[in-house]
Amino acid sequence: MRKIGLYYFTNDLRFTHNELLALACDQVDELIGVVMPIQISPFVQHHSGEDQVGEQRLLFWQRSVEDLARQFKDQNQSLFIMRSSEADDLIQLIKTCQVSNIYCNQHPGSDEYKLMREVQESLPNINLISTNNSTLLDKADLPFELNKLPKSFTRFRKLVEADSELINITEHSPAPVLPKLPNVLRDNSNIAPNISAINTSEKSQISHSSNQTGVALFKGGENAGIAHITDYFRHSYASHYKQTRNALDGMSHSTKFSPWLALGCLSPKTIIRTLRQYEDQYGSNESTYWIQFELLWREYFYWRARAAGNALFTNSQDTHALSTKDEAAFNRWKMGNTNYPIVDACMRELNATGYMSNRGRQLAASCLIYELGCDWRWGAAYFETQLVDYDVASNWGNWSYIAGMNGQQTRHFDLEKQTQMYDPQHEFIQRWTTTNELHQIAK
Repeated sequence: MRKIGLYYFTNDLRFTHNELLALACDQVDELIGVVMPIQISPFVQHHSGEDQVGEQRLLFWQRSVEDLARQFKDQNQSLFIMRSSEADDLIQLIKTCQVSNIYCNQHPGSDEYKLMREVQESLPNINLISTNNSTLLDKADLPFELNKLPKSFTRFRKLVEADSELINITEHSPAPVLPKLPNVLRDNSNIAPNISAINTSEKSQISHSSNQTGVALFKGGENAGIAHITDYFRHSYASHYKQTRNALDGMSHSTKFSPWLALGCLSPKTIIRTLRQYEDQYGSNESTYWIQFELLWREYFYWRARAAGNALFTNSQDTHALSTKDEAAFNRWKMGNTNYPIVDACMRELNATGYMSNRGRQLAASCLIYELGCDWRWGAAYFETQLVDYDVASNWGNWSYIAGMNGQQTRHFDLEKQTQMYDPQHEFIQRWTTTNELHQIAK
């Protein structure tokens, strides 16, 4: 009897260095690849005041999925998009196609975990194969039990770095050969009305906005991600990263790997392997180490989210009941009208491009929490709707870090001092500010 598998892509939208996809291709005779439409949860809608994903985040995801679909097509296969993000639709597809094996990345998000739990409860005989497909380390590699995850990043980093082999990725996993599509889908496209094949030769079933108003800084997809990382390490940017990483803008001042990492178009293992090749050729220094350092921050937030579960989204502080005044302040913050010029410039950049520098994110978060007195979760939820590099663990982890959750030290930034340090000539502010506003700043 032929074995039919279903690969559910989440934040691992790539072919190369995708060990789980390679495993699926080895284990099954026929394979269905599916993605679900990008949506925001009622929790995020409530906290952000937004009812849909931002234009630039949606566009980057669409392009990434289409790039993956083209790679399926190159192997005479098809990538399917589900009608909804509901477990019932996925369960119906599994039943219709008589799927025996499901493959999915171990996503740190609680919604994704809940969906797969519902599938397992409904189909107890299904074989679920799930691995850490978006991290440097597997759970078994951690030098501690997950329930004993260090409370500080520094402690986590030192434990991981103590074993140099843990983050010394040298092997390369090539793109696997896909098994064929099950005949039940190949012969009768109407048998599963809750999915549709992504047609890359004509107008995609993934809708695109016809009145886009923003500026796309990044092109989605694995191929674009590989091109970016190749270009980055072709130059000497990595050797100066630590000195330039806090700049508020500039494409080469920081690595800009995060959009492709967030959707799994790039694996962090690919980045580490390429970084090691760069160091072998040009030498290592504090800056090249700092790229590894930042990847370990991302790793820490992933495992912290896995350990926390839903607690990641709770506010442990005693906060007052939110009022209409808070909502007005929050809306001004979202639109970049706080009267803190550096924060306003950062928020306007986010709304136009779907991106904001790491320094800008820290300043925007500090302003919302400490200057405007709003619940940090409002800001985290709004960032979730807008960021092209949205990653549940990094986004919510960083916001809770600034807010001082779980006994951590609060991080309240002096916005005037930060402006003098990172935009002393107001060049960044001017880029996102009207002439009249500049006159007000000058006064």
